[in-house]
Amino acid sequence: MAMISAAESTVSLPCVDRASAPRPLKVAFVVACITTDRAGTEGHLLRLIRSADRRYVDPLLVVLQPSAWSAEFNDPAVPMRVLDFHSFWQPSGWRTIGQLAHILRQERVDLVELHFIDAHVIGALAARRARVPVVISCRRDLGHQYGIKGHFLTRLGNRYVDRFLANSHHVAHWMARLEGIHLDRFDVIPNGVDLEAFDQEARGEPSAEFVEQVRGRQVVMQIANLRTVKNVPMLLRAAQHVVRQIPDVCFVVLGSGEELPRLRHLADQLGVAKHVLWCGSVDYPARYLRFARIGCLTSTAEGLPNALLEYMAAGLPVVATRVGGAAEVVHDRITGHLVPSGDAKRLAERLVELLANPAEAARMGQLGRKRVEMEFSLERQLAQYYAYYHRLAEQAGARAE
Repeated sequence: MAMISAAESTVSLPCVDRASAPRPLKVAFVVACITTDRAGTEGHLLRLIRSADRRYVDPLLVVLQPSAWSAEFNDPAVPMRVLDFHSFWQPSGWRTIGQLAHILRQERVDLVELHFIDAHVIGALAARRARVPVVISCRRDLGHQYGIKGHFLTRLGNRYVDRFLANSHHVAHWMARLEGIHLDRFDVIPNGVDLEAFDQEARGEPSAEFVEQVRGRQVVMQIANLRTVKNVPMLLRAAQHVVRQIPDVCFVVLGSGEELPRLRHLADQLGVAKHVLWCGSVDYPARYLRFARIGCLTSTAEGLPNALLEYMAAGLPVVATRVGGAAEVVHDRITGHLVPSGDAKRLAERLVELLANPAEAARMGQLGRKRVEMEFSLERQLAQYYAYYHRLAEQAGARAE
């Protein structure tokens, strides 16, 4: 099979030629469980299925484990089958492989795309039993959650997978080393932003309380689940430096999580509590980004951060730690600034520099928006997926012959 190297630019993936696609490919997206459509991978998956051009792709979502979300979900644009998998260590877990294989045969699936560890193993085994021509397993983070069980299961499933698809070159290289997979088996298609939906959401209004709290203040905004890897303490330590020079600054954090009590305590200790606004999780961050001057990311590790794409879609300059795929999104000193992970002083310097120079900040923000339009739009992402799926299907057909 000809390979699309992870080192190759995704720009080289052509739009699929309609003449070479006489019928849409039946693609089964298999995911372990969905509890919310707001999470990164789950949101990406549903957006991909809803937006799929049925001339090229006929999608089917298969959810292995039921949830309150799947019980209530009813969207005719997302055909879905829900199985009853709960654990590999129960007989029902292995029966799920047979049930899924039956669905794949019944639906005459051409290609299976797998998300999360349980789906990676069950989906790969079921696809092989059903003789599905192409099996793709996705890697969209750095595998921090694997543990001993995760490493065992991923390596078990890897032998039944044809290709691995990452959302950044950094993720591809990292996961190839972590799982002992040759890099040539990885392909890269970056995340995309639905700019039309984003712009429409941005026209809405956040809560009146939020508007009142940020009125007349310069807002630095960070979208982050409040987990250790997001390193929000770095933002708070930078805030301690920034407020001394720009007293009207307000640091807004959109996100919730287990770290919140500790972070509130740290803000008090650093004397910046009155400059920090904890908004929790919000349904439409675009509405809040409209009030910001700068978008910030302080993570210690990332795949390809959706938050950076959202900041740039909102026309904001970005200040982010140089981790993971951040450098694949942000052009340093062009659409924003990249700083070393953990260096709160450098972060503060860059924030002050942009807050004190609104014209330069606006210029960076405009260039960031143009970059998203050119390189990270949903339309571009979908075109790359169509080309990728059809190329693999054609190669698998040629191999079978």
